[in-house]
Amino acid sequence: MNSTTIFHRAFTKEIKKFRVGSHFGNSRQAIVAIAAHLFIDGCKEETAYLYECDIAASDCEYVSTDDWGSPKIQALLYAYLGAVGETLKFATEYQRGITSSKCSETKSMEYLSIEINMRKHVGIKYQNAVECLGESVCILDPKRLVIKSVTAIKKCCITKAFSGLNSKQFGISEEDFSFAIGRAQSYCPSAA
Repeated sequence: MNSTTIFHRAFTKEIKKFRVGSHFGNSRQAIVAIAAHLFIDGCKEETAYLYECDIAASDCEYVSTDDWGSPKIQALLYAYLGAVGETLKFATEYQRGITSSKCSETKSMEYLSIEINMRKHVGIKYQNAVECLGESVCILDPKRLVIKSVTAIKKCCITKAFSGLNSKQFGISEEDFSFAIGRAQSYCPSAA
């Protein structure tokens, strides 16, 4: 069993445990995710935190897939079923229950839990196509995570991480990205 250090971004210092579907990557990916929330989504949070965590798992406890490009649990369920060769199961067993449910995310989590419990996977590894290149992990068994440290990230570090990125990475127009760059420069003028 290998122990790997992974990072998560948050706007709260109070996380004691993570939930299924939380995303982790290297420290740059986590900081870029913070920058996207601040500068693209217009989040008004003042302080961002970087969680450094360890996860102990063997390679066979992970499944790999492409970046599914969505934070929704329904998309995670579909990606997971695809990664384990059960895409048809989504359409035949789960889709009707999800679409008829008043809370599709809750129903999707219920189905995802069934699938995870059957296979005992710890996480889904994927090549991050959004925040920045490199392997990321979507956690399926958060009990395996150990929080090592929580660090407040300096504003200028967030702005610097955002520089050099482009609109295509985030799937937004050049105009919207230019607006986001302006927000980044206002957030920490000395880093611009």
